[in-house]
Amino acid sequence: MSNKRLRELCEDVVERTCFDAVEMLAKLEAIYEKSMLYKEYGSAQRAVALQARIAGFDRPSRAALEDPSDEVACQAAQGENDK
Repeated sequence: MSNKRLRELCEDVVERTCFDAVEMLAKLEAIYEKSMLYKEYGSAQRAVALQARIAGFDRPSRAALEDPSDEVACQAAQGENDK
């Protein structure tokens, strides 16, 4: 397989993935809004959590990666503050 063909395939995958992520974020936003309207706070929280995962906000913070001895940053990055 040529490099050009491989690049075309990768671009197609990236394009479809980005479209799917944006579409999923929009759907989750609608779920969040309806959940808040009907005071279904658990559903709203799950929608926001999924949006964060898709958008990449659930990844370790740069501070935790740069200084593993910083306990606060590491706990936040691991979600231990949510317990």
